[in-house]
Amino acid sequence: MMAARWADIERSLANSRLHFAMAIEAFEEVKGATSDKQRYFRRGSFMHAMLAGYTSFENAMKDLTGLLEEPLPAGHDWHRALIERLAAPLAGQRPAVLDDERLVIAIDALRGFRHVAAHAYDRFDDDRAAVAASKAGVFLDGIGPALARFRAVIDPD
Repeated sequence: MMAARWADIERSLANSRLHFAMAIEAFEEVKGATSDKQRYFRRGSFMHAMLAGYTSFENAMKDLTGLLEEPLPAGHDWHRALIERLAAPLAGQRPAVLDDERLVIAIDALRGFRHVAAHAYDRFDDDRAAVAASKAGVFLDGIGPALARFRAVIDPD
């Protein structure tokens, strides 16, 4: 059963990695757009990929809390609370899932940009998008090793 749940988590993380990698590529293409139409579609692709990347990551973390038999946070700020919970160890129960502060900062920035991507249809801030694309790169570099370290402790087989 645990193997099947890990497979679900890994599938969501693979989707997240794909979307964030495509978001980085799409952002590079935004910079090279030569017409308003190109800019429109490339920005939309970037925003969608960022939204999908974060949603897939969050789905993986919700599945992981289920595997750990931990309740999901509740309330209007549950998205933020989920990151905070997974970035902290639970005394006597588990280490921090997200044990790399640079990764946690990147994930929190991606969470914030997910909101922008979902609600800022008519505004595109190139500087903010550049920061988000950079944080997606930090995520891509760090999420695999962080989850591998965590799994090695709680499920070494």
